Amino acid sequence: MKKPVFTLIFITALGLSANGQVKYHSLVQDAIKVEDVGSDYIWFNVPNLKTFRDYWGQPPKSNKDQLAHLLNKDVVRYNNLEAEYNTDLKKKAFIASTQGQELLKELSSTYSAVINRDFYYLHDLKNSSWSEYNLSTQRMQTSKSEHEIDYSKTEGNTIIIRGMSLIMPANIPITTTKYYGGSDYFYRQTFSVPLRNEDLALEIENNITNCAVLIIFNHYWCVKNIH
Repeated sequence: MKKPVFTLIFITALGLSANGQVKYHSLVQDAIKVEDVGSDYIWFNVPNLKTFRDYWGQPPKSNKDQLAHLLNKDVVRYNNLEAEYNTDLKKKAFIASTQGQELLKELSSTYSAVINRDFYYLHDLKNSSWSEYNLSTQRMQTSKSEHEIDYSKTEGNTIIIRGMSLIMPANIPITTTKYYGGSDYFYRQTFSVPLRNEDLALEIENNITNCAVLIIFNHYWCVKNIH
């Protein structure tokens, strides 16, 4: 799958004022929400995205892989048929069949509805390991932790959220430290966002439970802009 490119937008004092709410809704009104499922998984609220129950009949905990199959236009994996069509030749014959063409048309319809839309994820500061304004750099700093199982080594300036590798722009530096937390290892990642308004920064610190970082991204995994 092509790695999507992400846009990071810092929403200050989210929920504290009518203006903050208007700004937030105007930014995400046409975007698809990505939300936490429990403490370990994420769910993409993509209209008509197919999902399948597992071997034990349980619903999926995340649909991230299904989204990848959709974006790759992999009609076999998207329809959970890889066990049956398990060679390149079988896949080619299936896709050329009437059933394959019907499923490809169905996939393409969902793909077209998604491909030009953004996704967004809210990183609540109340759930951060640590958040604080740095007076010397005039940046709002926040940290988050991921279990070592969910963390993967990636190149460049990246942050990991629920298994998503978000490529950040150069002016949003990421620092990563590994630590031992009780019985397991975790990775703490810290990033900072420019914020020159100290009054607003103080309002955020005093109301940290009502603030969040809004991350807006598309399917190419590259940064679009910074606000």
